[in-house]
Amino acid sequence: MSVDAASLKTVAVQLRSLAADKDNQPIIARDEGCMSALSTFIASEDVNVCQIAVGAVILLASHADNREILRNDFSIWDNLHDLVADTDKEDSVRRDALGIMRKVLGDHERDDMEELADLELRVGLREDIGKGVSDKDYAVVKEPINVRIHVPGLSDAGFLSDFEHRLIRSKGIVSASYEMGAEVVIVFAKVSAHDVAEIVRQISGKEVEVLPEEKENEDEENSADPNIVEQQEGYIDEERARYRKNLEKAKRTAVSHQGYSSLAERLEQERRQAERERARSERMLGRIGRGFTGSSWGFW
Repeated sequence: MSVDAASLKTVAVQLRSLAADKDNQPIIARDEGCMSALSTFIASEDVNVCQIAVGAVILLASHADNREILRNDFSIWDNLHDLVADTDKEDSVRRDALGIMRKVLGDHERDDMEELADLELRVGLREDIGKGVSDKDYAVVKEPINVRIHVPGLSDAGFLSDFEHRLIRSKGIVSASYEMGAEVVIVFAKVSAHDVAEIVRQISGKEVEVLPEEKENEDEENSADPNIVEQQEGYIDEERARYRKNLEKAKRTAVSHQGYSSLAERLEQERRQAERERARSERMLGRIGRGFTGSSWGFW
């Protein structure tokens, strides 16, 4: 049975929507039909279908339990590789595919990561962010330091993948960790904070900001000052009193919400609603999976 582009896009959108739920992600990754569908969509000539499928796989790859499955799914892996190498496709979706491959490989697959870096260079994606890996020789400091830097756009998965890969290969950089919500990178380096900022600026191609260092011994310093300790104890006592007051108020007040006379009843209703939503998702996943397993688009 022939399948039109609209039908393909509909199923692709459904899979991406389902993959946004973390509870669904392991189910989808282990469903042969769903994974076969995503692999087919990644290789689609329809740009929208391809982008939607890549977006779904990005969500699946965000779940740590799925990365080995994706790494060993040769169909999806080969199609992601082909997508990265296809210079006729948009750079954004090619970069997203490359980011998936890097995330799935992880730090322990050094040889494969090097191959991806070579592929990135060959297909012309290397120059899209900043000026590449910083290989300038900077003055080494006596003791390695941590430098916190705000980098706009760091929360973007595709940007982060390329940025991280180049950063850790730069001279003087030992390691890096991230505060994704705040778009902050914490760099452990053997060069000065000024030089770290210059490296990050060069690689990201963005205006970055060095943030104040967080004091790990702040509590110890405060404990040495009796005035601060007294203020803290007073604050804690006030908080405890406020907590007890609110707790007593809660005990005296009957909870009424959406027609339910108690908190327990409301929570039970919410639990049942969640179970119904979960059952609905599983039915939809099963329907999609069966349609792509052992048949020619039997879903339709």
